[in-house]
Amino acid sequence: MSGEDGVTMEAEGGGGNRSFQRNAKPYRGNSPKSGSSAAKSTVKPLTCDQQQPGTTRIQKINVAQPAPPVSDFIADDPSKITTGVFVEHQRFGRGQVISIEGRSPDHKATILFDGQGQKQLLLKFAKLKVVE
Repeated sequence: MSGEDGVTMEAEGGGGNRSFQRNAKPYRGNSPKSGSSAAKSTVKPLTCDQQQPGTTRIQKINVAQPAPPVSDFIADDPSKITTGVFVEHQRFGRGQVISIEGRSPDHKATILFDGQGQKQLLLKFAKLKVVE
């Protein structure tokens, strides 16, 4: 079945399996021509310890772990939180409030946490403690 814009649709049996193909073009890869030096060269697989010249190794970096929850953590009233103050969050740790936007009670604070990056939190749910 052929539709507009070069779309080809085929249905197989009553099982509902359909394949769609839009503007299909045959693959024209860069295969070496026979007789060229590229066609005669062989590629040797690299072992884990070898590295191909001109490539870089990818190294896994450790992600900062969230601060352990404190059992006696008591959050401050969200109205105490203003731009520029330092706060503490049970999961993200210590951070500084960069900005606050929205209307009460739906204030959204943008906070830059140490080792965790920038987060946006709704103050009515965030459970933040003001730190001096």
